[in-house]
Amino acid sequence: MAGVNIKGLCKTYTIHSQEVQALSNINLTIQDGSFVTLVGKSGSGKTTLLRLLCGLEQATQGEISFLSPKKERAVGKERISIVFQEPRLMPWLTVEQNMAFALFKEKDPLRVSRTVSHFLDMLGLKKFKDAYPAQISGGMAQRTSLGRTLCYDPDIILMDEPLGALDAFTRKNLQAELVEIFLLQKKTIIFVTHDVDEAVFLGQRVVIFEGGKIVEDVPVSLNYPRNPLSPDFFQIRERILGVVLGE
Repeated sequence: MAGVNIKGLCKTYTIHSQEVQALSNINLTIQDGSFVTLVGKSGSGKTTLLRLLCGLEQATQGEISFLSPKKERAVGKERISIVFQEPRLMPWLTVEQNMAFALFKEKDPLRVSRTVSHFLDMLGLKKFKDAYPAQISGGMAQRTSLGRTLCYDPDIILMDEPLGALDAFTRKNLQAELVEIFLLQKKTIIFVTHDVDEAVFLGQRVVIFEGGKIVEDVPVSLNYPRNPLSPDFFQIRERILGVVLGE
């Protein structure tokens, strides 16, 4: 596992000869084995930060380092996986094969089989292991995508609105499953969402973005599982909404 230390991070794009500041002077430390949610309006810089963390984009300025309990290592040395809003499964592979693809470098077939079987069970996909992506629901497809990530055994899991396209019932179920997985696996998770209730339900901290900057970092000191109807949950939710909406 690993944490993240971000210092003075900036990202500028050039669009039609105009410079657009996507991120400006981001300073953020995320501890090893913590669940942090990022919220903010569209275009506030949340997804850009994830893309920088996983190496899909290069920063214009600043530093990203990954922290393990024993040492600090430069970007690119940790195992990082990202889960997108779309499952991005390979349609010619079954559920089981899509998950096993994360272990394509593993030379021990028994280890591959055991690992995939473990996460098929954990995510309730055992009965659908031989199905193809076109034959399963959106929720099952997203479970498969998450299972592929867990098979890879990353130090850090980045999640870019992975539940945003799902219906309300499936979304609630997967939120609860994510909490269970986090408590079992103790992975470092950085989760982007537009849904403030989801951010409070999942995260130990909610980091609020606006205009490419962090405007507030809200601790969520509620025990899991959380009750969205509780007064404490409501109070944190209203505080975050007030910041996001500028009230």
